[in-house]
Amino acid sequence: QSSSSRAHEQAAAAELDDAPRLLARVVRAHLDTCEFTRDRVAAMRARARDCPTYSQPT
Repeated sequence: QSSSSRAHEQAAAAELDDAPRLLARVVRAHLDTCEFTRDRVAAMRARARDCPTYSQPT
């Protein structure tokens, strides 16, 4: 049980250190659980997949 707990802690720490992965998980969890948002951002998500832009807004 102790080794399992340590493994979970290490996995959580690794995920927290990977900002893009963490953000993707948070967004995915929100989209999976929020019907209000899911319908409204579907077109925006499709555009982002079709034409990804990785620059900061000015």
